[in-house]
Amino acid sequence: MVLQEPLASNIGFDFFNYTKRIFMKKTVPILFLLAFTLYSSSIFAQRIVVIDPSTDLTKLKDIYPVIMGDTLAGGVRKDVNTIYKLKNGSVYVLSAPLVNKSNWTLHIEATDLANVKEKPYLTRIPNASGAYPNYILSEGNLTLKNLWMVTGERGPGQEHHNAKFIISGANTRVIIDNCIIEKDRGGLVRLGANNTKVYVTNCQLRNGGNRKIFQGNGRAVDARTFYFDTLIVKNTLMHNLVDRVFRSMGATARHNYLEFDQNTAFNIGGRHGSFQFGKVKEVKFTNNLLINPLMMGSVKSQLQEQTQPDKEAKKIFTIDTLYSDAKFTFASNNIFFTEDMLNIFNANDTVDRPAVYSKLLLDKLGSSAASTYFEEPLKLNNVPMNITQFIIDIYKDITSKNMFDFIVEDITYKGTPYDFGNLFDFSKLDPCFPSTTKSAKASTTGGPIGVLNFCAVATSNEELAWNNWLKLSINPNPISGSGFIEYELPAATQVDLSIYNLMGQRILNIVNQRQDAGSHKVNFSIPTQFSAGMYIGRLVTEKGTMSSQIIVR
Repeated sequence: MVLQEPLASNIGFDFFNYTKRIFMKKTVPILFLLAFTLYSSSIFAQRIVVIDPSTDLTKLKDIYPVIMGDTLAGGVRKDVNTIYKLKNGSVYVLSAPLVNKSNWTLHIEATDLANVKEKPYLTRIPNASGAYPNYILSEGNLTLKNLWMVTGERGPGQEHHNAKFIISGANTRVIIDNCIIEKDRGGLVRLGANNTKVYVTNCQLRNGGNRKIFQGNGRAVDARTFYFDTLIVKNTLMHNLVDRVFRSMGATARHNYLEFDQNTAFNIGGRHGSFQFGKVKEVKFTNNLLINPLMMGSVKSQLQEQTQPDKEAKKIFTIDTLYSDAKFTFASNNIFFTEDMLNIFNANDTVDRPAVYSKLLLDKLGSSAASTYFEEPLKLNNVPMNITQFIIDIYKDITSKNMFDFIVEDITYKGTPYDFGNLFDFSKLDPCFPSTTKSAKASTTGGPIGVLNFCAVATSNEELAWNNWLKLSINPNPISGSGFIEYELPAATQVDLSIYNLMGQRILNIVNQRQDAGSHKVNFSIPTQFSAGMYIGRLVTEKGTMSSQIIVR
């Protein structure tokens, strides 16, 4: 752990800069200016704790004792505004839940916020009794930046745990930026208190719900019976969710302001619909791309738990109560179903596709409803497969315990116990579409709709060509003794071929030399000190890189 304190704040506090300019006037005595500067620097100094990954190959770094034990005698926090930083590309664990109280802010972020491709990976481990703990139960203000948060996973093929990340503090502020949150059976972002301000930006929310069985869980944002002061979800990618993107039901008061802008959602099962806004004062829903946002159709037989307000059929957008002063802004949204999904509806459902708005929303929007969205079928550049087989299995036998597993794993899990048929190379994620489409200029500002920051995964066409050409492979894999690594080079280049542990540390270098173009095969042996588990083989050239997981038995 590296402790740095104090550091000058880079938060860009406008009032501070404005006040300094006022005090810089000649009419202010120099001594007063000096006193103010010293005082303000102590206020805005930022304490930073860098948590290094473990150097022990047999265990991972547990951040629970570092963060929760960062106290003085008597349990008083050393600094209530500390930023805890995790190293990019490293793996960390939690042996118990992080619980900040209302008098201190929990702030965790990557050491390099610009490196969004290699996020710190944070998951749970069983405690001494073998039980998996909660993840984060935040009772105070919360800031999470550029993290990969795996909140509910228990092991290959097992049902994920439910609701392990909960915003539990009333009247708090929550910022979640550039994070991946996945593998929770309930809500990936779940509200557990009233009157919060929550901002979810530039994130990926995926893999939510019961796997291989028909259940109602699996939501991106779940308000349950609580209400937001403010919820803003912007520039966020949401996919592979069994139930709704947003759920609100039975709150004691109305949400003040809900905004969904510039998001992309696909592979949304929609067990009970897609967006249930509940009781609300104002909703802004603009510039979003929704592909198959309600895949479980509209048949009444599937409405078994929390029926929508209309009750006779599921709709994409619903409200629970229509208030005379409620304000709804729907504009520039592309909402469509793929042809294979439409075929499933036509063969199994009571309508050819689910309706967009519930009756109460139609009453409010009136004749403008039809102009709030359009339908332009698009093919995204590179995203996980359409989970229509999961839907087909539900229509075929709703009681089955062995449906298609909708959870999408990275391609590096191929051939491992995590491989259930739905694999994707997330290093090449590209949920964007051609600039020649209507959607590329359909937003309220004249630009493209949907997410904007997950495109152009390669820095250039040349780099993309190199990455596609390298074709790195490890054989055998899993490996227990010796094997070989194969790859191809499109041109002569300097080559670094190494094996890394899950903390991002290089533990074995195999090749470090310039090599000619063509096919290459390198024999290597697993050192005896390697423990069984997962490692990363990484090929780095002058113009491209490629990685692949290695399972050591």
